[in-house]
Amino acid sequence: MGTKRTRKRQHIFIYLAGLLIIPVAVWGCLHWPQKSQGEQDLVKARRLMTDGNYHAALETSQKVFDQYPQSLADQALFLMGRIYAHPESPYHNYLKSLEYFQRITEFYPESELKADARLWSLIIIEIFEREKEIRQLKQKIGPLQQTADRQKQKIDQLQDQLEKLKHIDLKIEEEKRKLIPQPEDIKEHNNGKDSGS
Repeated sequence: MGTKRTRKRQHIFIYLAGLLIIPVAVWGCLHWPQKSQGEQDLVKARRLMTDGNYHAALETSQKVFDQYPQSLADQALFLMGRIYAHPESPYHNYLKSLEYFQRITEFYPESELKADARLWSLIIIEIFEREKEIRQLKQKIGPLQQTADRQKQKIDQLQDQLEKLKHIDLKIEEEKRKLIPQPEDIKEHNNGKDSGS
């Protein structure tokens, strides 16, 4: 009799385990195609980006982000970050791109893309620093260029004055020659006097 009860209990446990496994399996089967569809959408979005259709790639990535916030959101964010970072994208915006990459590192710490997102963030921050340095240098160049232009004008004016002074000096020398007899002229003059006496 004891073995019959044990077998009945075993059958009950197997039956209960089956009841628990069936809903889990059904739930998994129902969700597997959805994730697969989301992954297909991400592949499509990547291809659209590669083809230069940034608008459609961005829309598709946003759709994946909205529909699969737990499973594929990090990948969708990463793709959107790349779309905003791409220099040929009409949506090119480093600040917005940085926000997407930082969201991955902040909200999806277990993501396989976390290291790549951190690297992209560092690159974008480096770009910001370089652009800041360029702006500062351009601000310094402006006044320096104005000073250089003023100095060039002064140099041009001084060269003009120097040319005028040279011209005046030559005229003065010519006038001196006319007024003051030169040694050759004196010799010729003296030779003329000697020959007449």
